Parts: sequence; C-alpha cells; structure tokens
Amino acid sequence: MKHHSWRSIRLKILNGDPEVINYERILKMSQINGWLLYTKEDYERNSVFAQRFLDLGNNQKSSIELVFKDDIYYGVSQNGLCLSGADGRPLKAPGFVINRSIDPLFTRHLEKLGSRVFNSSLTAEICNDKARTYMEVSRLRLPMADTLFIDKKTLMRGQFSLGWPAVLKTAGGRGGKEVFLVHSLDELLESAGNLKSEKFVLQKLSGSPGR
Repeated sequence: MKHHSWRSIRLKILNGDPEVINYERILKMSQINGWLLYTKEDYERNSVFAQRFLDLGNNQKSSIELVFKDDIYYGVSQNGLCLSGADGRPLKAPGFVINRSIDPLFTRHLEKLGSRVFNSSLTAEICNDKARTYMEVSRLRLPMADTLFIDKKTLMRGQFSLGWPAVLKTAGGRGGKEVFLVHSLDELLESAGNLKSEKFVLQKLSGSPGR
C-alpha cells in the first residue's frame, strides 16, 4: 500500500476504496486470535479488570474474545483432543489464552492443542496449591514459617507438634479466604471440621503476623 496522509486514508475508508479494504483484510489475517477465559462466577466479580484485558488486547496485532469456561466442553473425539461449545459445535483452539479460571487439566488440554496459555499448566498446578508453592519456594532457601503439609484425616487426629498459635489454610484457597488463626487444638479441629477441603497447610505464626 502506498504512503498516504491520514486525511486521504480517512477519505478512502469513507469511500470504500478497495486498496484500504484489502489492507484492513491483510491486517486482520495477520492478527493473533486469543481468548480471555473466565468462569461466569469469577467474571461477575472481576468484570472491570477483565475489560482492561479486552481493551488492550484488541489492536492491530491481536484480537481477544471473552469466553466462559462454563460453556466449553473438552475431551477426546475421533482419537484426538477436541473442544466444543455448549451447542455441541467444534471449536478451534486460539493462538493464545489468558486463563483466569483455575483448571490445570484444561490448561494442559489447550497447550496440547497448540495454544499458548498464560499462565502455563505447570505454573497453575504450583501456584493454585499452597503446599506445592511452599515446596518450590523452599528450594530458594528463603526465610519461611515452619509448615506442615497435611490431609484432613491426619489433621483431625491432632497428633502433631507445631505450637500455638498457628495459621490453618486450605491448600487450594485463594483471595485471602479459608485462612484461620487458631490458638489451640480445639480451635483447629473446629475450623477444619467446617471446611470441605481435604488438603491443608498448617503454619507456625510468624513473629510479625499480618492482618
């Protein structure tokens, strides 16, 4: 396409000039198509933040579409991995996915289909499990609170020695939820007994606890 002033380009667009139309088509073909993936529940809480992704992601180099994980089904069809919508129609895996849902298996599925996913399935597996996260951080030899990785059955027996007060967290909790300061075994058992989670981390309270 020849060099034109912005004024002449605007006139060409208004007049439907084929040269400009073809140029726009080429730009669209060269764009990387992506998904912004949320569950419907999480999107309701984070719609303003999600809109920032959509505003920045739709440009000459990329296009991004809001997709709800609730409406996608995945598995194996005709001996290969597949994606389909709620209406049963096959879906093509996009070039990239910004995955704001928590499902490492689905992330891995998209990666196997050729999508580049942020964050990766490995990152999701580690960072959405507090025990896995602390395990990896410990390799860096950074100061950390003494921590037990413990399942609910073992926890409820109460046969461990960590000291009080302590902080109980579900391994999969996020957003500051499912975190409890406990001062005795009775408090610990009561808090854990009211939770559905089967995996916990129990930490000795640090010398400068947060709020």
